[in-house]
Amino acid sequence: MGINRRMSIFLTSLMLTSLLFWSPNVQAADGDNDGFDDSVDDCPFAAGTSTNGLMGCPDINLDGIADSTQYQSAFFEGAGRDYDSNYGTDIDEDSGGISEYTNLGGWQGSGIQVRAIDVAPNGKVVLGSDSGNHVYLALTSGHISHSLFTMDSDPRGLDFSANGSLLAACGYGIEDAGDMANVHIYQMNWFDESVTHLVNLSANHHDDTFALKFSPDGSRLFVGGKDHSITVYDTSTWQILRIIELGADDVYNTVPSPDGRLLAITHGQELSVYWTSNGTQLYNVHNHTDVVLGLDWSPDGRWIITGGNDGRFRVYHAENGTQMLSVNQGSDVNAVAFNRAGTHFVLATDSGSTTSIYSTSDWSNEYYTMVEIGDFPGGSGNGASGRRGARDVAWSLDEKRIHFGAKYYGGFYTFYSVDSFIWMGGDVTGQLMETRFREYANVSNGYMPNHFNSSINMITHVQCNMIASTSGVTMGAGATTSAESLTNRNANYSSTGLRTCNSNGDSLVDIPVARMPATLMVKANGAAQQCVTNMGGISMGQLRWMLSGASASTLSTSGVHPGVVFNSIVPNDDGDGLVEWRDLDSSCQDEPIHTYHRWENRSVTQMISAMLFCDHCSFPEDWYEPSNSRLRLVQSNRGDIVNGVANYDGAIGITELRVGLNDNTIYNVPIINNWTHGSVDAIQGGQAAIMPSVEESRNGTWPFQDNYYLTVREDQVNESRDFITWMLSESGQENFDEIGFVSMDPFSRVASGDRIGVDLRHILPDDDGDGVWNGDDNCPNTDSMSVVDSSGCAQNQLDDDGDGFVNTIDDCPNTYGTSSQLVSGCPDTDGDGWADVSDAFPSEPTQWSDSDGDGYGDQAGFQEDVCPDTYGLSSLDRYGCLDSD
Repeated sequence: MGINRRMSIFLTSLMLTSLLFWSPNVQAADGDNDGFDDSVDDCPFAAGTSTNGLMGCPDINLDGIADSTQYQSAFFEGAGRDYDSNYGTDIDEDSGGISEYTNLGGWQGSGIQVRAIDVAPNGKVVLGSDSGNHVYLALTSGHISHSLFTMDSDPRGLDFSANGSLLAACGYGIEDAGDMANVHIYQMNWFDESVTHLVNLSANHHDDTFALKFSPDGSRLFVGGKDHSITVYDTSTWQILRIIELGADDVYNTVPSPDGRLLAITHGQELSVYWTSNGTQLYNVHNHTDVVLGLDWSPDGRWIITGGNDGRFRVYHAENGTQMLSVNQGSDVNAVAFNRAGTHFVLATDSGSTTSIYSTSDWSNEYYTMVEIGDFPGGSGNGASGRRGARDVAWSLDEKRIHFGAKYYGGFYTFYSVDSFIWMGGDVTGQLMETRFREYANVSNGYMPNHFNSSINMITHVQCNMIASTSGVTMGAGATTSAESLTNRNANYSSTGLRTCNSNGDSLVDIPVARMPATLMVKANGAAQQCVTNMGGISMGQLRWMLSGASASTLSTSGVHPGVVFNSIVPNDDGDGLVEWRDLDSSCQDEPIHTYHRWENRSVTQMISAMLFCDHCSFPEDWYEPSNSRLRLVQSNRGDIVNGVANYDGAIGITELRVGLNDNTIYNVPIINNWTHGSVDAIQGGQAAIMPSVEESRNGTWPFQDNYYLTVREDQVNESRDFITWMLSESGQENFDEIGFVSMDPFSRVASGDRIGVDLRHILPDDDGDGVWNGDDNCPNTDSMSVVDSSGCAQNQLDDDGDGFVNTIDDCPNTYGTSSQLVSGCPDTDGDGWADVSDAFPSEPTQWSDSDGDGYGDQAGFQEDVCPDTYGLSSLDRYGCLDSD
């Protein structure tokens, strides 16, 4: 039917709408109340606004095109149950599948199953376990938070109301109660993630209760099971509205249409659809040859899918029950679930290997699109035989993950699409932190980190040019910023971290999240320590001279680092071309400076290559080439470095700061943060040598370190913000300390938060506990229970006019004043404590009242009134007395 014809019918139908009325078995003119007459509405059981192609179908972005014809699902190809880290040289689509396998605290018994899953409107997940009959709450990440409640039997059905305020739960019959059913309603307390038991409906049912679902508007609850019926409840009173009898069949599942007018029910081997208004049947079909557990209704209301123990799923036209498709899946189909737009659906089956995601765009022909995902192992023997596959399935709220309840050992699997990751490209420092990054799953409902090996240049190139082979977020992670050779720092870089890509002008943001400190060691109490002590330490310029293989010309030329001044760096250079201790100072030994360090793909050496040699610059430097005259001894572990230095006076060792601080056989060299001059000249110029310590590293003053950076495209900050904020939190920072790096001080974390638009000032020192940190607190001694303004002052501390009288006692709060008598804080010109407005003599400090009104003051002082109670004008022998003549 052409669009013009459809629109003509549509406009005509609008004029006739008022003449039409609805009856249960005859479709209304506009049954779903979306403004499209059912005669032209392609989605008569789901309200929608689409007008291009399909008419009257859900169109969430209001572009006129139905969601089911244009929505792009996340990419799950290759998703597996295990976290597949990729240490190759590129983002690997096949590593996209992580599944969080959760054995839930040691569940015992291969027969334990997770039979029910549901996703709340806020993305949290509930799952029902046979072990202890618990209903657990999990994050979108798949991390299980805690048990919400326990039931009297194995949980079988879970469903949230549309707004997430209610959770309905049902289970198997309670044997000790004469096989009484197990149906309960709970009030969700999302603030503390707990529940309050609201009502027990168990007495209205008998034996096992399998099916349970709220209506889309939350006004009804449908419950069914072995009592061979569906009971319809009014959720405002929990009274039974009606009972829909299904003959002799057990009811296994029930799902309402998107508009709530119809109810699909699987019972025995059959599918029946009923009108919810009066419980009359619309149609019944019997195509499966075994019980039908799986059931879902497409979000656009056009299709119903069933899954049976005959190994098939079947697709029906929802309006009349005509079967459109039947597919042999090869194993029992226990559950089916559409995604939000209805473009795809996923199955939970008894297969121990994979399950399938189908696209609805081409399912009307035999060449339908199918993606296989998963790994659902089982066991054999000892009651485990056949315990494989998945019992229930649900899409995450953002549809980038799929949750499965497993049939073997109570597994709860969350499969991640490649679109759900923060793809973190970086060197070994990122690889070291990968397991720490994954702890974000314990608190996250957003994108999850996944590391892949990359050079700084490569990840910067990928980010600038958006050439990643996957969706999701691409982030740099490691020992330095974005590549200097591919970007330019913006003028406000020091505060914003913003860089501009040379290739296209796109912006990246560098965010420091931790410190990566190294230490420079020499033998304790040896000649090298004496040399260093005589000089007061080593400058960063001298350190660069020691380690770099760059020429003297390169070292003296300014680039990323300022050029060194050689006659200050090596004031005693003998010109023989060797890097020797005596070149630094005449008091030092005449020996080459040999170096111990770890492999060049280890964290500290990577940091030095990036920070000291700028291996990501257009003209990078590198480590000096070893020779027989001057050795560079690369060690496999830190202990060999320490032992080498401790036994070789004249060698320097470089390793992680924390390692050096914990050994008394070596001396950790103090360093001066000067890149141009030697230590002696720098100290004479007023700079101080900094002693190596964790605290100096944490506050950013230790020179021999770089920050651990996360770098993200500016247009992907929103997607990355939660993860970066977590990395700046106490729990995120602890991960750096535990791995051997150093967490940042609160002030640095606040500065990093500012770069991504997150205010972290609540972590700064706040001595009075009023929520305003000391540096911004104008009232540092506020009672912690007081309500304060942005300056940290309570109402009883504010002094808007700055006169020393707080607003609550200042009678002139907006005018500076010093008065203290009768009224406080008002103008007092003569400074006698009396406000000008109440001072009879505002310019005379010794007088302020005139009781008899004769112009002479009552107080002792200037022209004192000798007769203060008698009006008088005498002024020669005395003031203010009667003067009749």
